[in-house]
Amino acid sequence: MYGFSGERDTLSFKNKLDVNIFPLIYGHFQVGYERMISNQVAMKFIPGKIEYFGDNEHGEYFSRGYSLEMQLKKYFINQESHMPKLNVFLSIYAFYRHEYIKDQYLKIDEDFNDIYLDRERRLNAFGAGLITGLRFIQHKRFTTDLYIGIGYRNDNYTNWPDSAGPDLRGGISFGILF
Repeated sequence: MYGFSGERDTLSFKNKLDVNIFPLIYGHFQVGYERMISNQVAMKFIPGKIEYFGDNEHGEYFSRGYSLEMQLKKYFINQESHMPKLNVFLSIYAFYRHEYIKDQYLKIDEDFNDIYLDRERRLNAFGAGLITGLRFIQHKRFTTDLYIGIGYRNDNYTNWPDSAGPDLRGGISFGILF
């Protein structure tokens, strides 16, 4: 759809690329690709790369891996507005994460001496849940998404106890429509 000025309106863009800034804090870079499959429903594919170096209370910490997430989004768009600037969305998500982790841990020997040992393990995590949020559109093609969500995750480790429980989500992502 083109308006009187020859520019496309927001509803005619079917694709979006975005970056979530929160995971960058702990070395998880994700780029999302979203495709509208109807006027109010979209599929989102989010591959990620994990690369983190740091220190924990016992020594160095290193993590490397990848992630893959899929979302099915439902936008609640005000169709009467020529150019909706704010959209509420609800989505279901599922993810998989594989990570190689190397760190140090503290062990106390029989003489009560502190011994720091290297530990290597692999993580295979998967989960699913619900996300709700807001999408703001600026200058017809730039977006900011704010969202929160909750789900369930299962973490399977080698050389470490498995765990399962709630998966809390939150984020701010910046994107471009095309």
